[in-house]
Amino acid sequence: MPPYEIGLEEFESGAEEFDSEEAGAALNLVNRLRARKGKSPMRRLPSPPAVLTGPRGLALKRLPLGIGTVTFGAATGTSLTVEVEPQRGYTPKRLVAAVSRTGASATGLVRLTSLMIGDVQQLPASNGVPIEMFDTQATDAELDLTPVIPGQKVTLTLTISAAPAGADTVVVNLGFYGAAIGQ
Repeated sequence: MPPYEIGLEEFESGAEEFDSEEAGAALNLVNRLRARKGKSPMRRLPSPPAVLTGPRGLALKRLPLGIGTVTFGAATGTSLTVEVEPQRGYTPKRLVAAVSRTGASATGLVRLTSLMIGDVQQLPASNGVPIEMFDTQATDAELDLTPVIPGQKVTLTLTISAAPAGADTVVVNLGFYGAAIGQ
């Protein structure tokens, strides 16, 4: 038995931490035990995609991504789009939206009606969701969005039920928390 293999007692106790070579030996041991019982062997999981792991020496880091600001006013209409183009691989996990209203007529309901990564729509329905779902104080707001490859556009479209009148405004600041490849 090679020196890096472990015994059944050590494996079952889980008392030892394994490096990748030892993990391979543990998998071999499990497969031998499964074969004795007539079960099919387990296999290693494939490596994660390069967009998530990056080149050697780099790691995923939790980083913010500023998307931009949209300002609804009397002359802007009721639908506005903002776009960002990350320059490194990025996996958005949480959208954050801070809404600021100025004036008596700035009462319209704001909805996120489209969230595109490249040409793939991330929202399951076309009627959108209230922007308050992504408030800075929202809980359980993590999303499982498609990873963004460098240079790919992330496009958000917001609508408001009634545009503010005169000099009144509704300002929405947008950003993501997520994971990006970094050193």
